[in-house]
Amino acid sequence: MSTSGRPSVLWRDGGGATQASGRRVETTATTPAVLSSGAARGSPLIQGASRRRLALAHLPYPASRPRRPLTTEASRSREVERNRPGRRPSVVVAPRGVEARSMRRHGSAADRRACHPPFPMVGKRRGKSATSVDIRSRVGSYGGPVTMHFGQVQTWSLTGFGSSAHDAASRSYWMTDALSTASRAEAADPLSSSDRADVCIVGGGFTGLWTAIELKRREPTLNVVLLEANQCGSGSSGANAGMLMNLWPKLPTLLKVGGRDEGLDIARASVEAINHIRLFCSEHNIDAEIQSNGWLWASNNSSQDRAWRETLDASSAYDDSPFVELDGDRATELAGAPVRGGVLDPTCVGLHPGKLVRGLLAAARSLGVAVYERSPVRGLEKSEHGSTTVRTLHGSVQADAIVLAINAWCTGIPELRKYLLTTASDTVVVQPRQPFDAASRANVSDAGRLLDYWRGLEDGKVLFGKAGLALGWRARGARTLYRPVPHPTHLLDHMARTVPALVGANVVSTWRAPVEYSISSLPFFGEVPGWRGVYFGTGYSGDGIGPAVIGAQILASLVSRSNDGLSQSFLTRLPSGRGLPPEPIRFVGGQFVKNALLRQDRRQDEERTVGTLTGLLTRIDPTSFVG
Repeated sequence: MSTSGRPSVLWRDGGGATQASGRRVETTATTPAVLSSGAARGSPLIQGASRRRLALAHLPYPASRPRRPLTTEASRSREVERNRPGRRPSVVVAPRGVEARSMRRHGSAADRRACHPPFPMVGKRRGKSATSVDIRSRVGSYGGPVTMHFGQVQTWSLTGFGSSAHDAASRSYWMTDALSTASRAEAADPLSSSDRADVCIVGGGFTGLWTAIELKRREPTLNVVLLEANQCGSGSSGANAGMLMNLWPKLPTLLKVGGRDEGLDIARASVEAINHIRLFCSEHNIDAEIQSNGWLWASNNSSQDRAWRETLDASSAYDDSPFVELDGDRATELAGAPVRGGVLDPTCVGLHPGKLVRGLLAAARSLGVAVYERSPVRGLEKSEHGSTTVRTLHGSVQADAIVLAINAWCTGIPELRKYLLTTASDTVVVQPRQPFDAASRANVSDAGRLLDYWRGLEDGKVLFGKAGLALGWRARGARTLYRPVPHPTHLLDHMARTVPALVGANVVSTWRAPVEYSISSLPFFGEVPGWRGVYFGTGYSGDGIGPAVIGAQILASLVSRSNDGLSQSFLTRLPSGRGLPPEPIRFVGGQFVKNALLRQDRRQDEERTVGTLTGLLTRIDPTSFVG
């Protein structure tokens, strides 16, 4: 065992290197060699684990085994894909059964590596605490860490898609459009060395980039490093609807959780965040295609009529309330679809989130932030001196403070998971047959439990989406919910019923992306329990573009340990209550609730009576879209 706080090299030969196929492969703390069965026995790090679970997928076996090439077509295909130039690393599903036994016995080193999970076990399977955090990262379309283990160290199996074809298919319209005009010089290189920084930020979305910019604004000499698993914006920041909103619709919850004064301050700060983004784009020449057309909270059926009554009652006491209630005719005109009425908030805007996030990337780099893309984080390690080391596939960063700006992937932190529920939103961008005048239309969300939302874009296209169509399982939810829309015809049929002007529109792009909802429907920030100097931000609950500016200011205050109102905000406290039940109860129960909500949604749109059982199930929905 190492005494320096870094993990020991678990096995190496007498010369300090692993022998494999006549070549030497150096083994270090970041790339440990494969354990031999002899070395495995008696080691406290691997007690009770099988040899198969201890193997590393990316390192060769000792060369004591005979090498006979496996001539199956599947093996050749795997080898071609594995060696394809420019291919990014990925997590693959290990072969099983007869194929795996044949590949282990007769296959090449690459075939044998494919038979094993890509990560070793760290510590005992249960009950052993360690100074390492295992952050399992997916390279590709997911844009951030997948699994994090704090306190109790466990081994979780990984599955996923690593091909570039899947990455391209699951990329949103926004990111495809933003990257199509980006030059090669705008891309950041991967981390390939060991660096030292004052602050290391994990995650290149809105929260991570705004936090980096805010830290440099406060202290220009601060050494800030930002790590992104794929490309900045490839997570939820580049896969949302592009509605820049404030938190006034959640005013009742803000007042309940934060109190009258502080809750109102956060609501007002969220309006200032919108103005801050507009001014920042103007000062830094970011063409985020901002549309000042407001946000319409609409009613699609009689059950949604006056769904905003509690919010209007709470906000009516304040002169700066942004809401204007509209009748059916005016609301229909703004929505571009038949609705029964609504509430307009003119302070909200629509924008191009892909261009905004890439513009923030350029601004952060111009301020001196060191940004590394395609650098998935594999682990955090504490040192005896208080600093933390962030390890990626090919490098590391040692820093005094770490910011985990990973949003939906915070479900991988056990201490936070019970306060979060990961759902999925399906989105489609279409080219309508008839002109859809975006300039005269508002950004629209209905008042249903599972939101319908739509907006016109500057180039005549229209975006339409439906929330809450899938649930994530434990820490793997965020990873598995990044994909193309699985049933696009269902989404298009629902779009045509909701917005008849889009019947027969040509599909331009579809994607599914995760959304993490907190049980309070409000974001929260803080220090990871038991990990001093490691901070997180999560729980935006579908409204993250504007509140990410507030979150960045809070995280910057926490990192700098400023004793100001932001670091003492009620948003730095965990949501109250016992939290959601553990898995599998949460996932199985959530499926019943989700299906009940979908049934209720259809019946209410058809103005039909909702069944008693369905009504009972929908009452235990743990999330709230409007507070």
